[in-house]
Amino acid sequence: MIGPNAVFPAYCGGGSAALSPYYVVTPLEAIQERVSADNVVFTIGAHSYAELPDLAPMLRPQQTAERAGMTFTAYNDPPTSENRRALETMEFDSSNMMFMDFNPWGLNAIWYADISGSLVADRNGELNLGVCVYGSAQLFVDGELVLDITDEQVQGSSFFGCGTREETAIITCTKGSVYEVLLRFASVPTSKLKPRGVQFGGGAVKLGGVWKIDAEQEILNDVALAKEYE
Repeated sequence: MIGPNAVFPAYCGGGSAALSPYYVVTPLEAIQERVSADNVVFTIGAHSYAELPDLAPMLRPQQTAERAGMTFTAYNDPPTSENRRALETMEFDSSNMMFMDFNPWGLNAIWYADISGSLVADRNGELNLGVCVYGSAQLFVDGELVLDITDEQVQGSSFFGCGTREETAIITCTKGSVYEVLLRFASVPTSKLKPRGVQFGGGAVKLGGVWKIDAEQEILNDVALAKEYE
C-alpha cells in the first residue's frame, strides 16, 4: 500500500459535516486484519494535508491515560495570576476546538484555557507542530515556548476567516521519551486581527502535528516498492 490515505480514516467531512464515530478503521488496518500485517508493506509517499493533522490522537490527557486526547481547563484569570481557580475541566479527543457556545457560569468576556497532553514518541525524528487561533495562543513543549501567536498575528482562512494562518515549529524527539505539550489559549478580545467572516462565541484554536518526512526519499521508497511487487 502506498499513500497517506491508507492511514487516514475518511469517515466524514469537516466543519458542519464533522462527526464523532463510535470507532474508525483505516484502509491499512482493514487490509492488515484481513490478510495479516505480515503480508502488508506500506510507505506513505507524501503528506497530503492543507493544515497539519489533529495532534490529539498522538497525545494522552495524562501520561497514565489509556486513551488519546487532551485536557482542557478554563479560567477567568491569566496564567500569570497566582491561585487562579478553574471554571471547568474537560477531556477532548480532538485539538480542533471552536467555542461557539462555551459559556460556563461566571465566565468573563476575556477568559483563558490550558490545553495539555503527554506525547510518548514512537520514533526518533522531527515533529512538525502547528497552531491556528481565533483569539491568541502560546504553545509550550516541556515548559519551553515554541510558538507565540499573541502580539504578532497574520490573517488566515481558519475558523471562517476569523483566525490566523497556521504557524509552525519543529521539535526533535527521541523514541520512548515523554514530552509535555501545553497550549495556552485566550479568547476573542485578545485577537489582533480585524474582524471578518462569520464571528462567533469565545473563539477557536487548532493544534496540529505530524512527523516530518523526507519527501524525495519517500518517493524513491514508493518506486522501489512498486517495482518489487510488479
